[in-house]
Amino acid sequence: MMRDHLNQYFEDGVIQNYSDKEKDPFWDPPEPLLIGTSYLSLKNLGYMLNNDLDAKILSSEGAQGVRGNLMVKYWPCAADGVGEAEDDVMVDEPHELVGKEVFFRVEIDHATNLPAELCKNVFVTY
Repeated sequence: MMRDHLNQYFEDGVIQNYSDKEKDPFWDPPEPLLIGTSYLSLKNLGYMLNNDLDAKILSSEGAQGVRGNLMVKYWPCAADGVGEAEDDVMVDEPHELVGKEVFFRVEIDHATNLPAELCKNVFVTY
């Protein structure tokens, strides 16, 4: 497709209108770039405790080390994600949760210390 557009330009000297990105063979859509990975310890959730964590973002390349921090909050909640957890899941020991349906809410509050060259349209998936 690029060759056809280039040959057309050499034949008539007119540059085509590429305002429609779908018809522009020289444009590639932006793709997400992985900055790094963070891990949450879910052990405290077995005790139905609220958690606030400053999770390190570890480089996906290995050699870069830490690439920033994520402030993450997660806690038990009702099935709608808003209310408090049901009384029957508020237990003293994690093994008491076996066979029970439990819901948790995860909230990413903010990120800090991200590499400046990678701080455009940042998002988190989990």
